[in-house]
Parts: sequence; structure tokens; C-alpha cells
Amino acid sequence: MNDMKEILNKLRDVGKNLNAPKNKSKKQLFFVFAIFLTFFVFLEIFFSQQISPVFFGLVNNDRKAIVEFLREIRTLPQFSKQLNYFESVFGSSLKTEVFSVEKAREEKIKKLEQMLEKNTQSRDILYSLYLLYKEKGDSLTAGKYLQLAKQVDPLVK
Repeated sequence: MNDMKEILNKLRDVGKNLNAPKNKSKKQLFFVFAIFLTFFVFLEIFFSQQISPVFFGLVNNDRKAIVEFLREIRTLPQFSKQLNYFESVFGSSLKTEVFSVEKAREEKIKKLEQMLEKNTQSRDILYSLYLLYKEKGDSLTAGKYLQLAKQVDPLVK
């Protein structure tokens, strides 16, 4: 009878030892999951705060925010649809505001090119034209003006 109790006790001990690592791995898995979940929640909170102020301006129909929004999406296919919608809300003068930066750039380019006709060796005019064409997205013309500026002053970068 004592032998039988000893065997049963040993079997219980073996059973407990077999279950102990499983419980430990479950606890470790739960701990890793809790850390991952906490990290995910903090990440979500962080990125939820990164919403552009332009969004709130759009929601509130703030004219400046809408102009900024339209300038940013100008190269996207949805631009004309959005421009038409907001023009119906704010009037046709909105289009003038949206394209005012491009118009001002074109006027600067015209003035600088007129000045360049009078002084073809002006490094500053050549470099300014390079910057304006680069900003416009015309890299071919920008490169031409940069090369001319480098011919006048090799230190131009």
C-alpha cells in the first residue's frame, strides 16, 4: 500500500513538472502579447495626433486651408474635381488664389530673363532662374541655367 502511494505521489510530481513549463510558456506568451498590445496602443495614439491641421480647416470650410489643400493635390487626378467643388462653394476667385504661387513664379522668371538679356554674365540671375525652374519642375531648363551659372562662377554648386 505504501508502495502504491509512493508511485502515485511520483506520478503527481511528474505531472506537475510536465504542466509547469506549459504554464510558464503561457505566462511568457501573455506577457509578450501584453507588451505588443501596449506598444500598438501607444503607436495608435501617437499617429492619431499627427493629423494635419489642414484637415480641420477643410472640415470647417476655412478658405486658407482649402487653398493649401488644393495646392498640395494639384498634381493628382482628383484636383480638377475638387477645384470645381470648392469653386462652387467659394466662387471663382479661389482658382486665382490656388495658382497665385505659380503665377508669381512665372512673373519672376519673366523679369529675371529680361534682366538676363541686359547682363548675360550675372551669376545671381542665372542661379535664381535655376532655382525657379527647379521649383517649377522643369529640370531640363533648370540644369541649363545652372551650367551657365557655373561657367560664370565655377564655385556655384
